[in-house]
Amino acid sequence: MGNVSTGATASATPQGSSGVSFTFTDDPLAPGTTVIKAVHVTELRAAVNTQRSRVGLGPFPYTDPTLGQGSTPVKMVHLTELRTAITHTSLAGGLTKGRRRGCLRRPLR
Repeated sequence: MGNVSTGATASATPQGSSGVSFTFTDDPLAPGTTVIKAVHVTELRAAVNTQRSRVGLGPFPYTDPTLGQGSTPVKMVHLTELRTAITHTSLAGGLTKGRRRGCLRRPLR
């Protein structure tokens, strides 16, 4: 599996708890108005992979690692893989799974 090219940019500007901010195309997205583009998925993948590297994980092996604008339809697997990659990243960063499905939380200290 290859790496996904990125249109997202990471900077040293503190943003949230990660200390990294990202710039995205068509930010913010408007429900019912914004058409999903390959670049949106590619930028999210790049942001997730940046966070994965911060916690010692390698790039996620995405299905369809290269998305072509106008040639690769957005698939449900693209979104579920993003969720999986984020979950792995969060767990590696010290969060634990909560009781609710998909819920992550910090462990008690």
